[in-house]
Amino acid sequence: MHVQVVLGLCNRLRVMFSYLMRYPPPLTVTWIKDRDCDAHFQDLFEYGSLKNIVIFDELPGYEKRVDVRTFEKHPQITWKEVGNALKLHLRPIPSLQQRISNQLQTMGPDFVAVHIRRTDHVALAREHDKFTEDDVFLQFLDKQNGNIWCATDNEETCKLLFARYGQRVRYLHHSEGRFGPLQDAVVDMYLCINASEFQGTKFSSFSRCIKEMR
Repeated sequence: MHVQVVLGLCNRLRVMFSYLMRYPPPLTVTWIKDRDCDAHFQDLFEYGSLKNIVIFDELPGYEKRVDVRTFEKHPQITWKEVGNALKLHLRPIPSLQQRISNQLQTMGPDFVAVHIRRTDHVALAREHDKFTEDDVFLQFLDKQNGNIWCATDNEETCKLLFARYGQRVRYLHHSEGRFGPLQDAVVDMYLCINASEFQGTKFSSFSRCIKEMR
């Protein structure tokens, strides 16, 4: 089976691991870096420890045929199964794991996390009547006492939370390096996974991956 994964990071991850569970090995995956996902798999996660997957950075010259090109998980695999597979097999590269560990040490016990997806997601979520309003996050956070990790693609959202909750709010000031944004996304993902409580964004594969990996 040769699968080409497309769109954002967690769309690609759910495709790769769900098809791995559905088809006999080895699974061949084409993961092309583009504006939706500006990093290769091995720029973010350990590749050598994965068994039964061969990942290409471009369509291999000896085989232009792709059996499936998709951003959706395999329909016969549940999200729970995808989450369990991600927990078992997905490992950030050492430099990212160190960043995650360092950030976790600053958060203190019983911190909570939110993933607030905005920018290009807003119109699509509203179109499907699945937009998560700011009030959902504020009502969730008003009940919390610990530090707050804010994973978001919108600086204005962080400012809103900071104005309300002050120094309890922590978030990444996204770097400008070649792979900075996607590496930051992996840090965000694992901070949310390790939080004592989590509130995500509806209609977001990133939030859904976090939910299933907690």
